[in-house]
Amino acid sequence: MTRYRLESGQRTGSAAEAIVMRKLMDRGYVVLKRGWPDFVALKGNEVRFIEVKRDGQNSLKPRQKVIAEVLERVCHIKVEMLRPSDVAEVHLDYKNRVILDELHELAKP
Repeated sequence: MTRYRLESGQRTGSAAEAIVMRKLMDRGYVVLKRGWPDFVALKGNEVRFIEVKRDGQNSLKPRQKVIAEVLERVCHIKVEMLRPSDVAEVHLDYKNRVILDELHELAKP
C-alpha cells in the first residue's frame, strides 16, 4: 500500500485520508490522533472526530457503527464521516479512483 506523507511529516494510510488530513490542516485544524476514528482534529475549542471513507462509500462498517453509537449515546461525541469530495474538488478515473495532482507530491516511499 502506498503511504502518503504530508509536509509536516505526518503519514496517512490512504489517498482519501491524505486529502482529508491536508484540507483539515489547511483550514487551521491540528490533527491530534490517527486510528479509529481516523482523525481527532482540534481548532480552538472545536474538536472533531472524523472517520474517512473513499468516495462512493456511504456508511460505516457494522463494528464502527456500534462504536460510534456508543460514543454518541454515552459520551455525547459525534463521529462524522468525510470523503475527499466533501473537502476538496476531486476527479475520478474510469475505475472511480481519485485523481488529484497533489497526491503525487504527498506520495513518498
